[in-house]
Amino acid sequence: MSNTEFEKLVYELNETLYRFAFFKTGREDLAKDAVQECMVKLWNEQKPLNHYLNPKAYCITLVKNKCIDLLRAENTRKNYELQNDQNRYELPSDERLDVEEKLRIMDSYLEKLNEKQASALKLRDYEGYSYAEIADLLGVSEANTKVLIHRGRMAIKKLITKSNGLRSTAY
Repeated sequence: MSNTEFEKLVYELNETLYRFAFFKTGREDLAKDAVQECMVKLWNEQKPLNHYLNPKAYCITLVKNKCIDLLRAENTRKNYELQNDQNRYELPSDERLDVEEKLRIMDSYLEKLNEKQASALKLRDYEGYSYAEIADLLGVSEANTKVLIHRGRMAIKKLITKSNGLRSTAY
């Protein structure tokens, strides 16, 4: 891979990979490290990226795996008990919440989902990927992707309703 090809790749994918890594890790420093290590790996491979069927999916997979490695290495992944989370993340009125607070709360709900549901939701709702692209990235069928997203949204709805002390009959 030439310098210009690599620079083009970095320019095209850097922001997407960073956002994905940030939502995976929840930390800016780990996200930057994951993207940087992915780029170093791509540079060291010296294979043209067009060698892969879906280069973007390959890069996202590299970043996802690096995020998992970094989280394990630093032992930052926390398992919250449901009772503690209910007390910690009670939602105040919407008028007083700023964007960062809403994202922090949503991330706490996403942590409670299984990894595939959380990844599918992040890719669909945060990154705007199509169902086909998400299916490619997660290695599942497009129908399964739609089911993962639907079930993830229903689980988050249930968590929000529960944390607000409301009852909802529509799940």
